[in-house]
Amino acid sequence: MRVYCNACGSKGKISGSPRFSGDISKHYCDCLNVECGHRWVATLAYSHTLRKPTTSVDQRLLERLSQLPKDSQVRLIEQLEAMQPGPDHHQVIAPQLSLLHHTA
Repeated sequence: MRVYCNACGSKGKISGSPRFSGDISKHYCDCLNVECGHRWVATLAYSHTLRKPTTSVDQRLLERLSQLPKDSQVRLIEQLEAMQPGPDHHQVIAPQLSLLHHTA
């Protein structure tokens, strides 16, 4: 992101950006014109979405997995099940496995 000094119009640099909240950040800026030396704080806020993401990470991952051969899918599912702690891990993995079998 480029910032410009509102005192002299020269380029500035952001020297720090602590997050104010989830959608707002403050940027501490320094003018790069040594003769000016202006320092200021600029606020950047999220406004709105212009285009929504096409797919979620989970959807993209399932699409990629469905393109794998069945034996590779089964091997990956088994590896995921081995990583899941506790007795309820089949509740997480089993639905994903059925999705893969229906899409491939």
